[in-house]
Amino acid sequence: MIELAKLIEKKNEVINNLQRKITQLEKLDLSEKREVTINLNCLPEFLPSNPEKRGIKSILHDIFGDVMSEDRGAVYVFHLPENIERNKILDALKECSLLRNTSSISNVKNRNYDVLYVGSYKSHFCNRFYQHLGYASRGTGSLQLIHWAKPLFPEIKLTYFPIEFSPLALHNLIEIAMFKAVTPMIGRIERDILNE
Repeated sequence: MIELAKLIEKKNEVINNLQRKITQLEKLDLSEKREVTINLNCLPEFLPSNPEKRGIKSILHDIFGDVMSEDRGAVYVFHLPENIERNKILDALKECSLLRNTSSISNVKNRNYDVLYVGSYKSHFCNRFYQHLGYASRGTGSLQLIHWAKPLFPEIKLTYFPIEFSPLALHNLIEIAMFKAVTPMIGRIERDILNE
């Protein structure tokens, strides 16, 4: 049987944790917005037999210097180009997911077909960017863009907001809020802590 005193103690811990997160969120600076256009046709081919991953990272650093140098975390959005057949995107992603661990198709009913994906990463955003391009192992859950998107659209725009690491996982809170605001085609909210 749960003691009332322990229940009250746990409730107070949750309240204190939420108050710390609110205080940190109020201090968080999201004014540093960066935008990058990714030309998928300029990306090097993925060679699974290539043991030298540093070679690909070096090429990507030459193409996307700022992004590949970003060691802070980030909240980010991949925007789709206009005039693209959305069903082809979903079909290509489903086909790719048979061979690689791709991001899930959104479970939101009113998806925004201008936004492909919303995400966050707590530190070293350059590593997550590398994964989304499709250069990580096939088991890494990410967009895997070079494996399905090249034939559908030559360019995709990335907007990201660098943020400093926080032990309070503020990037997750911002990602959830952004996801709810733009309802992307791909991705899902594991737990909606904003409405619990």
